[in-house]
Amino acid sequence: MSKQLIEKNLQSTIDEILFGSSDKALSQQISRLEKAGKIKKIAPRIYTSNLTEQPEVLVKRNWYKILAHKYPGALLSHRSALEFKPSLSGEIFITYKYTKNMVLPGITIRSLKGKGPVNGDTSFFKELYVSQEPRAYLENMQSSTQKEDSSKVLSKEAIEEKLNAIVRIRGEDGLNSLRDEARLVADELDMKKEFEQFNKLVAALADIPFIF
Repeated sequence: MSKQLIEKNLQSTIDEILFGSSDKALSQQISRLEKAGKIKKIAPRIYTSNLTEQPEVLVKRNWYKILAHKYPGALLSHRSALEFKPSLSGEIFITYKYTKNMVLPGITIRSLKGKGPVNGDTSFFKELYVSQEPRAYLENMQSSTQKEDSSKVLSKEAIEEKLNAIVRIRGEDGLNSLRDEARLVADELDMKKEFEQFNKLVAALADIPFIF
């Protein structure tokens, strides 16, 4: 087998996204690959074997892998739990142990301090979780002073569109079930204020009475 073919096969076995490690052997391996031109750094302690595409493209395509590695046990939340992608301004929102922003090529990860996964929240990728549907809607009832594209919550119009879609697909019974589940989640997470807003919105959208 030619040297060129060996190198091509080696390149194909390297993950598109790699992370720096405190493990000495792994760290040395990454260093050798970088010196050999097999990988390149695209952000602090983040590398790629894709030498052709721009860092912004790579980060946006692999955002969930980056989240799972950088924020183990985090919860994809608020608008991100309903959209499953960065906002138009490149924001991804998670609930984690602390509030902090991480700016990467193409995206900004905004971690919001809050309660982690609870019963009903689901595994998304490795150690990354996502808010269950009722919790996600409650999170999107919170207030925000940011502009729409950078806000942690979807606009009221966007929420109404999603709820109307639920009525079309699941019927009013489906929407009512979602509200009942949201009330239980609100009790567990102390989100009664958010539930009041959600309750009003649901009652206004469909022929479902307001509940107390």
